[in-house]
Parts: sequence; C-alpha cells; structure tokens
Amino acid sequence: AIFLALPDTDHHPSTKKLTRRSRVQPASLFYPEDPTLSPEAHFPLQTVRAPDRPVHPRFVNRFNSREILLVVDGSCLNNGRHADKSSPPIGGSSFKFNNSPGVPSAAVTLPLTQHPEQRITGTIAFPLEQEGPQGDVIDHTSNRAKLRAVIAALQFRAWSGEGWRRVVILTDLEYIVMGATQWLPRWVSRRWRKPKAGRQGRKYANRDLWEELQHTVEEL
Repeated sequence: AIFLALPDTDHHPSTKKLTRRSRVQPASLFYPEDPTLSPEAHFPLQTVRAPDRPVHPRFVNRFNSREILLVVDGSCLNNGRHADKSSPPIGGSSFKFNNSPGVPSAAVTLPLTQHPEQRITGTIAFPLEQEGPQGDVIDHTSNRAKLRAVIAALQFRAWSGEGWRRVVILTDLEYIVMGATQWLPRWVSRRWRKPKAGRQGRKYANRDLWEELQHTVEEL
C-alpha cells in the first residue's frame, strides 16, 4: 500500500503537464504498525462522528485515528488485445471507502452528478473512459484501469475536509505502488522516455493518468 499525506491548503498547484523542470511530489510507502494484521484488521470499519456533519463509516487505522484506507481495483477484458486483436479492450475501475452492513454496492458512471437519482454507497464502480483526461483516445489496459481507480478515489471527496491527515491507498499492483512512490520523478526527469539501451527510447505508458494523479495529489 501507499499513503498520501494531505498537504496544506495554501500550496501552489502546478499545471497538469509534467516536464523535466517540474517538481514532483511522490507518495510514501505505508508500513503497517503490525505486519501480522490483514488490511481489514489494520483499518477496521468505524463510525466517524464530527460536529455539524452526519455520521459516516470509514476504514480507519486502528493505530492512527487520522488515517483512512481507500481500496482500489480495476480490470480489463482482452487486456493488451491478446485474446482478440480485432476487438478493443474494455476496462473498468472501482474503489471502496466504506462497507456499511446492509448497504448494497452501486455501479455508477463518473461524474456522479450525471446520476443524481442513484444512491451512492461505499463502493463506486464505473467503466474506464475511452479518452484520457487530456482528450487522447488510448487503448484500455488493466494497469490503466487500476491507475484510474486511484485518481477517482482521491477525487471523490475532499478527504482533508473530513479531517484526515493521510489517505492510504490499498492496491495489488506494484506498478502503482512503485510508480507513485519512486519511479514518477525518474520518468519525468527522463522526459518520459525509457533508457535507449534495450527499448530504444520508447515512452513510458499512461503519462496522462500519472500527470492527473500528481495534479490530484497536489490539489487534495
């Protein structure tokens, strides 16, 4: 898992394009207080109460009441066009921020304002958009679906407005963990091109989503 420390509100956000001169704010790896605990035990569902706000369930760190857990996932049918070269891949993303007993999950399409009649529960699922945040049409992949889920989870609410100091993202994809905590500054400094030895300077994938994620982190 990775965690994101919520920055002060008086920061100066950068543009979404990350160039070689951009300052990149990487996330940090999350190290559990008790490695023997499962994520569910480390972040049990708790009912949070705050003045002038309705009670709401959240996955709260049992060792730090200012940290919450967001669970993200994504998948892609015909990933990489391996099953059928003629059919486009179809991806989907989801995230979970609570698991209230007796409350069913709901599949919705972002932005949520398009479906005001649909009840929003603790699990949000949506199809991966064909266009990226900058308007480019890009083939779906499982990596892209899971990365999109991280962005959607962070953008879903003003988490710092609820009083949280850190948001922990739970993912099973090393590409996201290492990319967000270590690789992104290196990719930016290399102008998004892989070392020429081996791959002849091919571009790193999903630049648009990584730039959107970085912008989202700075806007939290």
